[in-house]
Amino acid sequence: VGYQQEESLARIQESGRFALMALARGVRSNRSLDCYSVLMDQPAPLSVKACKLRTDTCGADADLHSNHLIGGDRALGYDNGATDQATWLADLPDVAKTAVKGAWLRGDVLVVWGIDGAGSRLTAAVGDPVEGATGDIQVADGAGLRQAGFALISDCEQADLFEIDTFSRQARANRLGHAGDVNASVALSRFYNFAGAFDDAAGGTTRPHYQARVFPFRYEVSFICCVDGETGALQTGGNAGSDNCRIDPRRFRPSLCRYDVGAAPPLQAVVPDIADLRLTFSGEGDGALVPDFAADDIDPIPTAHWVSSRRDGRGAWSQVSGVKVEFLVASFEDNLRTPETAFLDLANKWPPSPDGDQNSIHPDRLGYDLLPAADDRPEDRRLYQRFVTNLAIRSRTRWYLP
Repeated sequence: VGYQQEESLARIQESGRFALMALARGVRSNRSLDCYSVLMDQPAPLSVKACKLRTDTCGADADLHSNHLIGGDRALGYDNGATDQATWLADLPDVAKTAVKGAWLRGDVLVVWGIDGAGSRLTAAVGDPVEGATGDIQVADGAGLRQAGFALISDCEQADLFEIDTFSRQARANRLGHAGDVNASVALSRFYNFAGAFDDAAGGTTRPHYQARVFPFRYEVSFICCVDGETGALQTGGNAGSDNCRIDPRRFRPSLCRYDVGAAPPLQAVVPDIADLRLTFSGEGDGALVPDFAADDIDPIPTAHWVSSRRDGRGAWSQVSGVKVEFLVASFEDNLRTPETAFLDLANKWPPSPDGDQNSIHPDRLGYDLLPAADDRPEDRRLYQRFVTNLAIRSRTRWYLP
């Protein structure tokens, strides 16, 4: 038994660290768009062409600078306790909303989006003054870029976010296609790297030449799902669903899942035996240089639902600058200790029990949904461990330098 416990604790440590790493990179780069942020000073507007990231149809008359899901007012998370409200997953693309609802087991939901990596230099001009910014986009290095994924092209004067229609690797130039069947239009909003000469009264001048870069772009939703421990199959609405983890917890196990809008398949289990996920947020408002709310606040607790309803119901997501991420990681083996009334130490976990009653548990506490009524509580002999980290959203911090 001692060897089994030590082995299980080692696996719990591995799973917890990997789960935190899987989310940390996305949270830190959240809302990053190369050399400017959607939440701070913008030298030029962002053009969102990808149909999968728009709230309207991608027709010829689509407004590329609005009606999209990339913006400072869009939710970065959703609260476990607000699933019965109309705002649950409201800011997700429709296809992601349907998939997450069908596979969600318990816990909060985290949304991250932004550029992923250092990007690649544009090796040729895109378009010309006559034909418009159409045709393939040539980049020096295609690392991180993939067909059906997203890419952001930016020269710090303008930025276009589009879905990659075709991607081919060549010896000297990797080529990206941006066809109109997956984007609002074939043409980009400007002529990137264009430096042609034109005539004027002085006898000819060269246009400004802005060196553009192309970045892989991620849009991911992370949450707790249910997986068949024997086959590895993700439990969704197509079969008995995520309730299998409650009906038969010995065979069906919770997992950290990710929905990546640009991946194939988009919905995947990432880390097994992640039993619960909780998010709280920090931020500042009204242009002040000091925090207005902190992730460890108790009254009120800055959950995703609180942030969404703050400021007269308009939400305060543009103020959020940090996220506290908490995981509850379980052992796979179910015979490692004596069953207890509750697997959590109610006296020493955050947030404290209501009114100081240590015989109850706060609904926002990690593991709350794992505690059924006492008369039907199954014997749970697994080991559990809490993991927690505080992450800053770099594009929202005052010291951020692109």
